[in-house]
Amino acid sequence: MPLFQGTQQGYYSQTQGFTGLGAGNLTYGPVTTAFFPTRPTQQSEIRVFINEIEVSKNSYSYNGTSPGDDVVDNSYNIVFNNNNPNTDIQAADGSPLANLPILFQEILQTESMVIINMYHWKML
Repeated sequence: MPLFQGTQQGYYSQTQGFTGLGAGNLTYGPVTTAFFPTRPTQQSEIRVFINEIEVSKNSYSYNGTSPGDDVVDNSYNIVFNNNNPNTDIQAADGSPLANLPILFQEILQTESMVIINMYHWKML
């Protein structure tokens, strides 16, 4: 019996990868439990990179959620849009450019915490 279920990529880096297909291909996913022990449900819980460049949260939605919207649709898809696309990595419609790597990364709670001193901390 294996020590953990899922993929090494998901276990060690809490990430899942896709490959850009070019203009007109806005939807990527779904994000699966094979890569995440607890699959993120909100856009605020993730980061998306194309070709190692972080994509603005206004340029995509995840699982039906986007900035200011927390109503999930349970698709677990990343859907890019044309809100200020980075033309180095995205087509005019917001689609990731063809053959560029897309990396979906879960933001762990421990990564959102700042230790002030050994007795105090705060969540970001």
